[in-house]
Amino acid sequence: MTPEPNPQTWLLDQLAKSAFFHQKLHEWKLVEVAEDIEAFPGETL
Repeated sequence: MTPEPNPQTWLLDQLAKSAFFHQKLHEWKLVEVAEDIEAFPGETL
């Protein structure tokens, strides 16, 4: 049986994951790609 997770440990783990992925979004310039996709006029396809 697995032990009950500690809420503080879970929160710190989630914050670390969030910071990691936020950093990667900017390193890989994925934010700019998402903005370019949003700006594309899809109704003309």
